[in-house]
Amino acid sequence: MTKQDDVIFTGRPSRSLIVIELIFIATLFVLLFTMLFFFNQFFHIEENWDIFNYLCYSLLGFFSLFRMLKVTIKVYSVHYTLTKQVLEIKTGLLNIRTDIIQLYRIKDIVDFQPFVYRFYNIGDVSILSTDISHPNLTLSAIDDFKTLKNQIRELVENTKGNAVLETI
Repeated sequence: MTKQDDVIFTGRPSRSLIVIELIFIATLFVLLFTMLFFFNQFFHIEENWDIFNYLCYSLLGFFSLFRMLKVTIKVYSVHYTLTKQVLEIKTGLLNIRTDIIQLYRIKDIVDFQPFVYRFYNIGDVSILSTDISHPNLTLSAIDDFKTLKNQIRELVENTKGNAVLETI
């Protein structure tokens, strides 16, 4: 769909999301271990303590596995391509869906950097457009997101300027 020489940006959500998730899960394990240790020390529960301990760690393990799988799929199933005319979003692992937003339809661009993303210098770029299928689109966890925001803004201005000149 896109010519190779017209591609300005190509990327996907940052792999730093996986690291952030690992840190979150490790913190949960430490908190659970600490809580169970003090719970056992203060209440002196000896009967069925091993079963309770095993159950807590098993539930946290399944929860952690689910979250890691969800984040990994999010990182590897989305691919963004920005050209001079369109923003192309491919999503999916087995079934791939390609959405195309014409740049002249973009009305506003906002960047957002949550607290945890600051440590990894990544951020989100939100796009508000008149596109029917994607009026609000967020490019999640983008490396060097401010540069991408400025590139999109310049391309939108150029595209809208060309559209006005063509109609005259």
